[in-house]
Amino acid sequence: MVLGKYEKYVLRGKAFSQGLKYLGSGRGIEEIEPLIQHKDKFVRRGGAISLGLALLGTAKDVNRIKPLLKDKDWGVRTSAAFSLGLAFLGTRKGLKHLQTLSREHRYDIALRWCSIMPIGLSYLSSGNALKGILCVARNDNEKWDMRNNAILSLELIFLGTGKGAEFFEPLVESEDERIRLSALFSLGLIYLGIEKGLNLVNPFAKHDSNYVRMCYAFCIGLMFLGKGSGMEHLEHLAEDKDEYVPEV
Repeated sequence: MVLGKYEKYVLRGKAFSQGLKYLGSGRGIEEIEPLIQHKDKFVRRGGAISLGLALLGTAKDVNRIKPLLKDKDWGVRTSAAFSLGLAFLGTRKGLKHLQTLSREHRYDIALRWCSIMPIGLSYLSSGNALKGILCVARNDNEKWDMRNNAILSLELIFLGTGKGAEFFEPLVESEDERIRLSALFSLGLIYLGIEKGLNLVNPFAKHDSNYVRMCYAFCIGLMFLGKGSGMEHLEHLAEDKDEYVPEV
C-alpha cells in the first residue's frame, strides 16, 4: 500500500510503539536498534524516544542513547536528550551525563534547550536543587525559553514536596511576564495539595495582569486539589473585569 506523504508519520508511530511495548523493562533494545539507524529521520526520532521508554527509570544502557546526540537531524538529537531524562527518571543518577549536554553541545540551540529538563526528570520530587539549573533560570540575559525550561526542571525537582519556594520567589518578580507566570504556576505545583503555600501566591490575587490572576486561580486549585475546599480564595474572581478569568 502506498502511504504517500503520511508514510513518515506511520513509520514514526511504529517506532514509538516499540518503546511502549517494553516500557521500563530495560528489554527490547535489540528490536529498537534498527530504528535508530534508519535512513528516515522520523523513524530515528521515534526510535530515540522508544529507547528512553524501554529504559524508563532503569539508568541502564544509556550509552545506546548518547550517539544519537550527534545525529544530523535536530529532532533526533532533542529526542535523545529527553530520552536520557526518561532513562534516569527519579533515580537521582546520571547527573554527569545530563550536565555535559549543554556544555559539550553549546552551539546546538535545540539540544541545549532540551538538556535542562532531563535533570528535573532524574531528580523528580527529590527536593535536590542544582546550581546549573538555577544559573539558567535566574540569568536575565539568557533566552526566555531556556529560562522557562530551567524553571520547569526545578518544578519537577520540587513537585509536591512543599520545598524549594525560595528558588521561585525571585522569579515571580521578573520583569519578563512569561518568566513570572512560569514561576508562579510552579509554586502551585511544588505545593500540590499543600495549603501552606497560600501566603506566597495570595499577593497575586488582585494583580493588574489578567494572566497573573488566572495563574493565581490555577495555583489555588492545585494547592487545594481533591480537598473540596478553598473556594473562599477564588470568590472575588467570579466578578473579575476580564471575561476569561472567571472561567478559570
